Amino acid sequence: MTNKIGEKIKQLRKKSNVTQEKFADYLGITFQAVSRWESGICYPDLELLPAIANYFGVTTDELLGVDIMNKEERIKEIQDQLRENFSKGFIDKNIEILRTAVNEFPNDYDLLSDLAFYLGKRDDKMKEAISLNERILEDCTDDQIRYGVMQKLAYDYKYIGEKEKAIATAKRLPSTPVASDMLLDSIYDGEERITQLKYNIWYFCYYLTGYIKSLTYEKYGNNKDVEGIPKRIELCKKAINIYKIIYENGDYGFYNTRVKDLYYNMAVDYMLLHDIENTIDSLEKAADYAIAFDTMPEDFKHTSLTIEGIEFSKAKNLAKDYDYNESYALLHESLSNQRYDPIREDERFKAILAKLELYAKKET
Repeated sequence: MTNKIGEKIKQLRKKSNVTQEKFADYLGITFQAVSRWESGICYPDLELLPAIANYFGVTTDELLGVDIMNKEERIKEIQDQLRENFSKGFIDKNIEILRTAVNEFPNDYDLLSDLAFYLGKRDDKMKEAISLNERILEDCTDDQIRYGVMQKLAYDYKYIGEKEKAIATAKRLPSTPVASDMLLDSIYDGEERITQLKYNIWYFCYYLTGYIKSLTYEKYGNNKDVEGIPKRIELCKKAINIYKIIYENGDYGFYNTRVKDLYYNMAVDYMLLHDIENTIDSLEKAADYAIAFDTMPEDFKHTSLTIEGIEFSKAKNLAKDYDYNESYALLHESLSNQRYDPIREDERFKAILAKLELYAKKET
């Protein structure tokens, strides 16, 4: 018997929406005894185990965690497959895998949370995702899972127009100053602290540039406001310069896609201003960063000073909800837009298309 049995009893009791008092009455014991089990202070008597298992409709092996190693290995296999599929944009495959997995492990909140996440990537399954996340939030006692679920619910409520619910859910989460990453870089020492600081720089580069981009189009997003278009361009340049400061060696990794997007946004704005030279310059850079992302190694370590040694893995760190690469998206979705018809016969524009064609592909 492991010290996890109390946690298992608590999980099963919460899932069944049963109070400690009601459960204790069934067993003919005091609710204080149940409380001590769930707190890990002591264990149930052996003769009570069959009655506990029968009450919750599980086997004594499951109650005792006898098969926990096999379960963990199986779940790890599932999650490895999910990561690989997500790196290729295979959302529907992951939904299929997870529907089978939660039938096999109906009480695993990590898998249930994963299923809700992928369901939320499909508009026609958004309500199912929200319902599943609400259920997890009600039953699950693991803070890490609950915080992740709250984050997803906040986004999904906003997406379906439930703004007040989105705000209320978001406010249940800890604020930035008390987030674990912010605390750990002050608690760790030596190499652990150095590594945490590097990861924080990596993360905050992502958020800072993202905030600049959001500000850009929230404040100056009206294309009829001609005076706002140059300001959008300047703000995009500021975000790009932040990446250049952090990644002085050009080892952008995942952020090749973010820089690509910034240059592409600038190209759109230059086109609105009828500035053909800067439009094509920006499109050339966007194409270069798309290709850089598509051709980067599967695994590598960053070399730029502030994040030196941080590892990146496409299989582990890349996630997308489309099954084609960046060159394909730029070539067949972005540059096919009619806004570029005035420059479609320009030799430099043709050269951009030809270069992208060499690298554009769909995942298989």
